[in-house]
Amino acid sequence: LKEYFKLNCHKKIFLEWDKNLSKVGTFTINEDDPSNIKIHSTTCYTHFVTNMEFNETSFFCELEVNVNQTDDYLYVGIVNEFYNFSSNCMCCNPTNSWYVQCNGTIHSNAINTNDNNFVWRSSKIIIGIKVILSSNSKSVYFYKIGGEEVGPFNLSGDKFRVVCGHCNAGNGEINILNCEEVMES
Repeated sequence: LKEYFKLNCHKKIFLEWDKNLSKVGTFTINEDDPSNIKIHSTTCYTHFVTNMEFNETSFFCELEVNVNQTDDYLYVGIVNEFYNFSSNCMCCNPTNSWYVQCNGTIHSNAINTNDNNFVWRSSKIIIGIKVILSSNSKSVYFYKIGGEEVGPFNLSGDKFRVVCGHCNAGNGEINILNCEEVMES
């Protein structure tokens, strides 16, 4: 996988948080830098969604998560076009979503597994998401900077957005550090 990303052409994407899709009343998007979001979540159904859908080219995204968490429900991942933002809570393991949670659970389209290597309790961490979209298959990998990656997890659907969120109580900020499309050369 690392060779795939090294050998192919990269195109920088300026990914931002979308205030129309994100949960209203629990966040502030930085007006000067829309890749930065300050969160204050007190309830379920809190999610933060990016403004762009990816559907043809592979991509990776790295997020700096700096959240003071009071429970195990901080998550980072992707959703497809069938995900329902109005009635789903990602901590409830919904379909059409693939994500990692700070308690070490990895969720793949309503199937979850535990991976003790993916637990994070610190308030500041960089999480990476790599999505491979090809005519043969679609898959996602997750990694922590300085740690090993987990995956592949098979994807369904055709359009994917980066999401993150916090169910119950959490305060802090999440920055999109980098996002690049990866085109076969």
